[in-house]
Amino acid sequence: MRILLPFLALPLLAACATALPPVEVTRFHRIDPAAAAIPGPYVFDWQSTEAPSLAQRAHQAAIASELERLGFREHRGAGEMQGGYLVRVQVDRSEGAPMDQPGGVSVGVGGGTGGYRSGVGVGVGLDLTNLFRDRRDIILTRMTVSIRRQGEELAVWEGRAENVARSGTPAAQPNVAAAKLASALFADFPGRSGETITVP
Repeated sequence: MRILLPFLALPLLAACATALPPVEVTRFHRIDPAAAAIPGPYVFDWQSTEAPSLAQRAHQAAIASELERLGFREHRGAGEMQGGYLVRVQVDRSEGAPMDQPGGVSVGVGGGTGGYRSGVGVGVGLDLTNLFRDRRDIILTRMTVSIRRQGEELAVWEGRAENVARSGTPAAQPNVAAAKLASALFADFPGRSGETITVP
């Protein structure tokens, strides 16, 4: 991953002069302070038995950068991690059509505030596809991240970020989209639970 990071960052230089599209973000977390996601060690837990693709690794690198900024540190040792977090990541890309809503991991038991299927507290978001008259050549990218303590099934925090970009533009490149989505998703962490916002 350390070797890949410099190469993953190269497309960002091309995007500096490009106006990136806005990102729609929704986050849920437990309101009980004792259940908050306190910075500590973590490992990635991809929802797949296959090795992450290069596009997935780009998103993983972007998420890792944001988590490091917040004080979390990725567990890289040979020994088993103790008392840390599992960071579950799902990345979806769709061309031209909206994606179904994800199931997510509920954080709504005993002091939580819902989840993506609960419908609790979800704000009215912006239909980002309306930014383009012709939807056939747009790429929709969605990053879904949940953080749960090792040994627990319920997430202490989960978030979803998605944006659209015209196919063939720098903003549609996985590396560029990953950096934008991760930055928006973890801005003002943990965020206001249940609120949908649009990040320019």
